[in-house]
Amino acid sequence: MPGFKEVEIYLAGLWMLLKGDTRGFLYFDISERGVNRSFWSIGWSMPAMIISWLFWYRTLLISGISEEQSGGVFFLRMAMIDMATWITPLILMGVVCHILSLGGRFQAIVVTTNWLALPVAYANALLIALAVVFPMLGQVIVLLWLLLLMGLAVSTFRLMAAIVGSQPLLVTALTMVMLIPTTLLSEFLQGYLNVNPL
Repeated sequence: MPGFKEVEIYLAGLWMLLKGDTRGFLYFDISERGVNRSFWSIGWSMPAMIISWLFWYRTLLISGISEEQSGGVFFLRMAMIDMATWITPLILMGVVCHILSLGGRFQAIVVTTNWLALPVAYANALLIALAVVFPMLGQVIVLLWLLLLMGLAVSTFRLMAAIVGSQPLLVTALTMVMLIPTTLLSEFLQGYLNVNPL
């Protein structure tokens, strides 16, 4: 598992890419080994994910939880949802890259988007913690969540632009492949696995 210093280097490179400085790629290992190691971002994101699950579980308790939703089953289902929404867009991206003859860019997409997910997970966990501690800030938290989603969309767009170059239509298409399936799949699985309190 990458240590803190290594992760810090990846995040520094990520920040450079988001600012439009392609020298940020020098901070990443884009080899097959680097692709495999980038999935350790899931491990680094796990504390933030657990905070999210606990908040969701609390919401279920308030709304009236059924026996089949309670306990370890709930957390297993939430883990399944998070893993599915993390991996599925990458699989779809691999298919799209193959169709569009962008196979040489796929590894860079996987590595950079995997590490982008890390700060996003902690920003989401922070907002959840604020929502729990300061429930009176409900509308403010919703606004901040919208800003986070917009920030994720812009960041993904800028990463795709850094990877494939200045091709607005292609960059937009790749950004949509990364973001839209995640949202749709998350909504579907929450209902299908009965972990949606709404």
